[in-house]
Amino acid sequence: MDRGDKILAWILSILLLAIAFVVLVTSVPEGSGLEAHVRYSEIYRNYALIVGGAIGFVFAWWRLRLTDQQTKTAERDSKQKELDHVAARFERAVELLGSDEIRFQQFAISSIDRIAKGWPDEYAAAAISLIAGQLRIIASASRKRRDPEGFPTNFVNETAMYLFEQIADCELGRIYYPEVELTDVVLERPQIRNLIVTPQTFKGSELQQADFLDCSFEGDFEAGDFQCVGAVFTNCEFDHTSFRNIDFAQTAFFDCDVRMATWMDCDMRCVAFRDVKFLKKRPVFYRCVMDDVDFCVSVSFNKPLGGPNLTSTNFEECRVLNYNRLPTGLDEYEPPLIAVLTGERDENGHQFEVMGIEEADHAVVAQAE
Repeated sequence: MDRGDKILAWILSILLLAIAFVVLVTSVPEGSGLEAHVRYSEIYRNYALIVGGAIGFVFAWWRLRLTDQQTKTAERDSKQKELDHVAARFERAVELLGSDEIRFQQFAISSIDRIAKGWPDEYAAAAISLIAGQLRIIASASRKRRDPEGFPTNFVNETAMYLFEQIADCELGRIYYPEVELTDVVLERPQIRNLIVTPQTFKGSELQQADFLDCSFEGDFEAGDFQCVGAVFTNCEFDHTSFRNIDFAQTAFFDCDVRMATWMDCDMRCVAFRDVKFLKKRPVFYRCVMDDVDFCVSVSFNKPLGGPNLTSTNFEECRVLNYNRLPTGLDEYEPPLIAVLTGERDENGHQFEVMGIEEADHAVVAQAE
């Protein structure tokens, strides 16, 4: 029992005794003789019962408090022992990362992943840093060995899966750690979630059919900063972003927000935009190759948001290599749009313009006259 509990116990005892004394004084009988003696005996007995009850109450309360404190102390000691045990496991796993044997490295990464998921407040950030660092090491070794079937190609993909799962589960929201920069790596079908992607994140890396979910793209991406052929972007944000001379062929964008973003001199062939909201009036696509690009908007998306706001001003000097493969789906926007060949053709392909359907009809009538 601490000092505060002792003081409270004394206060309760004194209070109960005072109450008993007041009851005794106010109960003094009048008269004398045998009758008065009997009444005094009853008062003394009642007083004794009150005092005994008060003392018993104080001792019972004190034992209850003591038991509660002992229970809390035992739980605290048990939790500390558990944390010490987990810390020892984490240290052993970190030591195994430096092993020359693949099986020990795999065991170490899976152990770090399990510990971080069980105790995210203590180990999530450290796990992301450690797994990202190990991924850079084994990816570099994979390039040197040039062994597409053996070590460590499969290990690279497995480690990348652990890393991006940790990032996705992190309760800090969208995060960016310098340690997550994965330069010069080759990843097959990585699932990348909840990450802020900058030009340094995957610089020089090859992401084969990557799946980006809930990611944000920021910065100016140049050729070599980002290879994403066949990638899928779902619920991603593109804000204050530019892509220059990057191959986006056969990629898809679902439920994305394009804010201050621009694609310049990019290969956009066979790209699908599904329910993408464009929030920029200036050119979004500048000198891009856009054969078979499909802009599609569902009715459920178009109505509540008032349309994705794609306009003719979002296209400038764009072209197609085959004049029969102009972008489609523009007529689903409000107001409806259409891609029209301008008649200008050079070694880079056929240029086209995007305009309103009514404007295009007037242009056709004017040319006929």
